[in-house]
Amino acid sequence: MPPLLRERGVEVRILLFSWDIPEDGSAYQYLAEKGFEVRATRFSTTDENVRWLLEQAHQRRPDVFIANHVVPAWHAAGFLRRAGIPTIGVLRSDEAFYHDLTERFVFGSHFFQPSAVVAVSRHLAESVASRNPRHTLVRHIPSGTPIPTPGSERPLKPFRIAWVGRLAQEQKRIRETVEALVRATGESPDTEAVLIGDGPEREWVRERLLGADAGRVSWSGALDPEEVSPILAKCHAIALLSDYEGTPTAIMEGMAAGCVPICTRMESGIPDLIQDGVTGILVENRGDAFVAAVGRLAEDRELLARISDAARSRAKTEFSLDTCADRWMELCEELTEAAGKGREVAIPKRLRLLRPLPGFAHQDPRP
Repeated sequence: MPPLLRERGVEVRILLFSWDIPEDGSAYQYLAEKGFEVRATRFSTTDENVRWLLEQAHQRRPDVFIANHVVPAWHAAGFLRRAGIPTIGVLRSDEAFYHDLTERFVFGSHFFQPSAVVAVSRHLAESVASRNPRHTLVRHIPSGTPIPTPGSERPLKPFRIAWVGRLAQEQKRIRETVEALVRATGESPDTEAVLIGDGPEREWVRERLLGADAGRVSWSGALDPEEVSPILAKCHAIALLSDYEGTPTAIMEGMAAGCVPICTRMESGIPDLIQDGVTGILVENRGDAFVAAVGRLAEDRELLARISDAARSRAKTEFSLDTCADRWMELCEELTEAAGKGREVAIPKRLRLLRPLPGFAHQDPRP
């Protein structure tokens, strides 16, 4: 998003937090290579991180402050809004972390309420807007996805399925997903699957796929984005069998590449992307329903082509990075036009911060 905003005349300055050495991270290196000003620090106590953010804003006052989903930044936003700077928080998933952020900041103390919250799915936006926050605008803006240029047609055989994400049991249900892919490739002739990603369940995945009955399921490990696109271009479907999501980037990227998404039913994000039987396939479980959906697509190539075309079209019109960048511009312009006279950013000697809730307490350490 920063390069796209810069194309639209915005000077983007990055304040980057890291659990490790910031300069070693891919985000820092990418942004620095693109010529963005990046100031970086490590996560420490919330008090220290909030004070660092206020010092950065004091040195160079921003017109808009996007707190993203960083807990110290949501705290700092309260002080910056009092200085006349519009502030924006981002809700990226339907999980306890974001529910508690919303409860504590959007519906808590008036001092810390952000000027706006951006939710990546309609479900998340509606769940906040339905409670009528008094001082916070609510907008739905997906994370967005690049739209690749169509390549050569995929070969009819083998039928290929991709799964892209974090190898984690919580939320992603990676163990059940692997078992589902093993069964589907075993029961459907000329069917293959590839897992792309890394995470805490990597050893379990490696051991499981070394088993004699693992069939035609492979694991690539973590790949750079430019390495993922060519793989998706050769796949016919992309699976996501999580318990919950925001608006999953992997599915948007797969749809943009022409892959047919096969997903479990989730309240957040998936209804924005998939109309069952039109832009994807929704399944009731990771067992018989998923295996049947794979077999149906592998056998009915007319259905596969029709859904593939519709999925790519939906990704292009609703979820392209350019479309999302335009929505961000509209929101920022709306907020800056409504902002009052600005004041100097004050850094209090003593910071009075909100008490953490369990959902985000692990990212809100206090002395």
